[in-house]
Amino acid sequence: MDLQALSDRIAIRDVIDRYSDAVTRRDWPTVGATFHDDAVWSVGGSFNLEYRSRENIESGLRAGVSALEFLVQMTHSVVIELDGRRATARTLVNEMGRNAAQKTGLFLLGFYEDVLSQREGRSALRADLRRHGLVRWDGHAGLTAGPRSPRPGRALGLPRPRHPAMRSSRSRPRQTHP
Repeated sequence: MDLQALSDRIAIRDVIDRYSDAVTRRDWPTVGATFHDDAVWSVGGSFNLEYRSRENIESGLRAGVSALEFLVQMTHSVVIELDGRRATARTLVNEMGRNAAQKTGLFLLGFYEDVLSQREGRSALRADLRRHGLVRWDGHAGLTAGPRSPRPGRALGLPRPRHPAMRSSRSRPRQTHP
């Protein structure tokens, strides 16, 4: 691996870590700074959300997290694939939080699939993000399967990577925020 590839991987990991840290600390300007202006943030499964543009991502995440008394997001096992000035990253995510009004817990295991690019001299900022939940616990229902059920031969029931085709098998319309 050459020096440029190592540098790119460090820059990508920095963006992923800054995003997760900023979400946990509710630092919305820093969350927004990890996305390009024309970015897309989407979550399937029971969340079924999509935000288009850095501004809408920042305000949408702020609104969603505001219902939680606390939220801690931890990222790990980052797999990065470089392709010139673009890259993809798959990151395992663990989130824990508590709903402020209902006092119910949230435990989410999942992963992000990001498409990253270098623009305007900014290194490796998110251009597109897809999130897939594996297991979600809300404090009442116990552990339930995430948006995709495990298939034989598939470790943890992970769907095939969506990039570059970004295929989807959603059964209900996505809530899109322009």
